[in-house]
Amino acid sequence: DFDLSELAQALLSMDAHGLEQLIQGAGEGVELGNIRNMLQIGFFSRRMIEQMDMEGAAGELKTLMDRLREEGMAEERIAELEALLKAVQEAARRAVRQFTERELDKQNHDYIERFRRESLLEKSFYNLTEEDLRRLREVVQRLAQKLKSVITMRRKRERRGKFDLKTTMRKNMAHGGVPFELVFKQRKKEKPKLVVLCDISSSVANVSRFFLQFIFSLQDCFTKVRSFVFVAELGEVSQLFRDRDIFEAIDLALDGGEVINPYTRSNFGMAFHVFWRDFLSAIDSRTTVVVIGDARNNYNDPRAWCLREVHSKAKSVIWINPEAPGAWGFGDSVMDKYLPHVDLAEECRNLKQLSRIVDRLIL
Repeated sequence: DFDLSELAQALLSMDAHGLEQLIQGAGEGVELGNIRNMLQIGFFSRRMIEQMDMEGAAGELKTLMDRLREEGMAEERIAELEALLKAVQEAARRAVRQFTERELDKQNHDYIERFRRESLLEKSFYNLTEEDLRRLREVVQRLAQKLKSVITMRRKRERRGKFDLKTTMRKNMAHGGVPFELVFKQRKKEKPKLVVLCDISSSVANVSRFFLQFIFSLQDCFTKVRSFVFVAELGEVSQLFRDRDIFEAIDLALDGGEVINPYTRSNFGMAFHVFWRDFLSAIDSRTTVVVIGDARNNYNDPRAWCLREVHSKAKSVIWINPEAPGAWGFGDSVMDKYLPHVDLAEECRNLKQLSRIVDRLIL
C-alpha cells in the first residue's frame, strides 16, 4: 500500500470536487478574502499552492511511479500515467489561480459601488460643469480599466472551459482504465462587432462623449468598432480614434466640426437615411448597433424604415436615451416610431447608468 496525502489522492483520481474543497481550504488558510487588486493574484496563488503543499504531493506521485516500475508495470503505461499526472498538476495550479481571480472578482463584483459616494456618478449629464467634465474623464478611465480586468477574467474562464471527467473516462476506456487524454467542455464566445451612431447635439453630447471614451478604452474587447456622429448630417469618426489621442479624437468628433456641422437642428430621419444609403454594408449578424440620442426630430420625417432595415441585418440594436421614458413620443420626440425596431432601449442620464450599459454590451 502507498500512503498518499489528500491532495495527491485528489490529483491521482482526478477528483474535481475534492480538489475544489482543498483549494477553498487553502484560500481560508491564507485569508484570501483580503485580496484587493490584480497585482495580488500571483502572491495569493503562490501562498495557496504552498499551503496545499503542491510540491510535496508531486513528490509523492513521483515516488508512486517508481513503485509501479518496481512492481513491473509496462514503461509505456507508466509514461502515459506520468504525462497525465503532469497535466493534472498543471490544471490544479491553474485552478488555484482561477479561484484567486474569482475571489477578486467577487470582492469587486459591483466595482461601481466603490464610487457610489462620488456624487458625480449619479449627477445628471445635463447639469455637468466644465470641472465635472474634467473629473469625469478620470473616473471613466478608472471604471474602464476595472471593467476591462473583469472582462479579461470572464473570458479566460470561458476559454479554458470545464474539465469533463465523464467524457475523459469514456474516451480512454480502450487504454486499460488509465486515462491519458484530458477532455474539457469548451464554450466558444466570439467578441462582438460594434457600430455606434452618436447624436452630438447639445442635449446629448455628454452621453456620447463618455460612451465613446468607454468604448475606445475597451476597443480590444470587440472584433471591430465603427463610430458615426450626427445631428442632421452623418459622418464616420472611426479613423479619428485610430489616428489621434482618445480625448483629442472625442473633442474633434463632438466639438470640432471637422466631420459634420454640429450647429444645426436635429434630424434623425436624415441621419438614418444617410447611414442606410452609404453604410448598411457595415452591418451583419454579428454586429450590435448602438444609437445614442433623444429622438427629438424637430417634426421631420423619422424615416423609421431605415432603422428597420438596419435591425433586420444586425445581431441587435440598442438605443441609449438621456430622456426619461415618460417623455418618449411626446412633442417632437419620435422615439415611439423607432422602438419597434430596437431590441433594448435604456434611459441614461448619468455615468452610473452608462457604465452598466457598457458592461452588458460586452457580455
